[in-house]
Amino acid sequence: MLQYPESILFPPVCEICGNLSVAGKMLCDYCLEHCFEPANPDGSPSCPGHIPPDFVNVQDALWKYDKKGFLQSLLIKLKYGGQRDIGRQCGMLIGRQWTSSHWYKPDDNWKLVPVPLHWFKFWKRGYNQAKEIALGFSTETGVPVCEDDCISRFKFTRTQTGFSLDKRLKNMEGAFTVRKPEDLRNHHVIILDDVFTTGATTYQLADQIYKTGVRGVYIYTIGVA
Repeated sequence: MLQYPESILFPPVCEICGNLSVAGKMLCDYCLEHCFEPANPDGSPSCPGHIPPDFVNVQDALWKYDKKGFLQSLLIKLKYGGQRDIGRQCGMLIGRQWTSSHWYKPDDNWKLVPVPLHWFKFWKRGYNQAKEIALGFSTETGVPVCEDDCISRFKFTRTQTGFSLDKRLKNMEGAFTVRKPEDLRNHHVIILDDVFTTGATTYQLADQIYKTGVRGVYIYTIGVA
């Protein structure tokens, strides 16, 4: 019986256009260039419309969030559809953007922190999409990802869609605990997540990380609202 490579039986296709793609890539080069709007084309310390708190050095993203558009569809597949490789590829793209930015300092101590999931959400989903993004970033740059038990998310929070900023912030109070501050101390820490909306989640995490004595806190996401 003839045995065919999996790539012939199930050739890789782009998640946006459906055309053939390169093995290991969930998005083709054409769609990467034409289907998304850059989030921060000027390379500013924060994306337009966002002013991070003093303890956050940089808030950056790949693309602007497009409700009911290509990016929203892609992030739904990553977050709820089991398409973990989308996170890996996007993480690599974020890594390339970071290494070409003003903030890249290869000789400094860097550490990646994917936004943790509550254990119940992890149990239901089977993976943390932010961790997949971090692994892609690490593959591209060599920056290590913190251990899974370095930071815990003890507070279960439901989706915050439709919440005001004040309600989001209150909802996230006490959500994160840094269990191994010595693993982050004196490092530049990059927080990674799929989408940045108001910053309630990542700012709460950044605040806890900053208190450990890190040298800087940076937030990078795939999309920004």
